[in-house]
Amino acid sequence: MSGYRTRFGSEVVADMPELLLLQQSGLAAVADGRLRLTEWGLERSDVVGPWLYSEKARERIEAYEWR
Repeated sequence: MSGYRTRFGSEVVADMPELLLLQQSGLAAVADGRLRLTEWGLERSDVVGPWLYSEKARERIEAYEWR
């Protein structure tokens, strides 16, 4: 998480408060300075991933035409 601070000049949980919610719910934990999904979080990663998409990414996904 210090790598994020170095690169972007802010705290990751300030920019993405959803990550704090993942920690509080037991879906993620900080170890060795990195935020990682717990086993429980990995089991739910197909829901967690899209939950973290930016608005722009969601718009692009919705606009994509499946063939």
